[in-house]
Parts: sequence; C-alpha cells; structure tokens
Amino acid sequence: MQPRAASVVAHDTVVALKLNSATFLDVGKKHPQIWLAFARELARRLLERNKLIQAPNEHPKLFIISSSEALPVAREIQDGLQHDVLTTVWTDVSSSPGV
Repeated sequence: MQPRAASVVAHDTVVALKLNSATFLDVGKKHPQIWLAFARELARRLLERNKLIQAPNEHPKLFIISSSEALPVAREIQDGLQHDVLTTVWTDVSSSPGV
C-alpha cells in the first residue's frame, strides 16, 4: 500500500474518522451515493492534472548526426522526410545538442 502524500491542517473543530479499506467499501455499499462525490472529485483532479500535459508536436522532430562522409545520405533522409518530420542534419545547427 502506498503511503499518503498529503497533510491536512484544521482551522476549526473537526471530527475525523479513520477507516480501513474493507470498512470504507462497506460504507460505500450501504450508501452508494457517496461514490458520485468521489467520482466528481477524482474527475476534477484529473482535469487539473491534464492542464500540465503539453500538447504533442504537430510533426515529430528528428536530429540526424552524421560524419562528413555520410552527409549526402543524411541529406537524402532529410529530403525524404521533409513533409512529415521536422528534420535537422546536425551540421545545420551552430550549437551543441540541447542548447
């Protein structure tokens, strides 16, 4: 079982109850309406997390690193993929990878 990753600080008087998973499921069976509240909260959290995911690139990116002897082959690959992939032959850039 994974440990909890959150803490709570009460700003007023609170009555709290700790349930093990079996008891929690029994409560859910007796009061199935509670699942709707859980589903709504989980959906809200998922939507918030989805905002953090970057949209995929419209076209994939390909970096080709080639020796000078194989440069004509690298250029042919670049030309062949020009409509589907953003291709860079490494001699086309003036700085090192990741810069």
